[in-house]
Amino acid sequence: MNEDRIVGPFTFKQFLHVAGGVALIYLLFNYFGGMLGIVLSILVAGTTFVFVRQNVPEPLNETTLRQKRTELGAEEFERWRQKKIAEIQSRITDREQKGLSPVPSLIKIMELLQTKV
Repeated sequence: MNEDRIVGPFTFKQFLHVAGGVALIYLLFNYFGGMLGIVLSILVAGTTFVFVRQNVPEPLNETTLRQKRTELGAEEFERWRQKKIAEIQSRITDREQKGLSPVPSLIKIMELLQTKV
């Protein structure tokens, strides 16, 4: 399941993990203080990092597109590809409407998706 990025580079679920981790670190450090607070904070930070990094999608490149085509099959891959092209085109258009310059990585991914892999 693909999730949209909601807050910065994070999905909503990842953002909740980060916010919860930061809040727990703050509470632990203020409650316990000293060395115990630092050790517990490091443990919570590590756990938070693991939760946030779960299921991070690989960046799109030729190899991942070929793997995706093999996984999905030609017909479903084509639907997925068209959907991705539409999403990226929408993001590029939104940036243009806001007067922002295009993101080179989005344009590169768009060009890659538009070529037949």
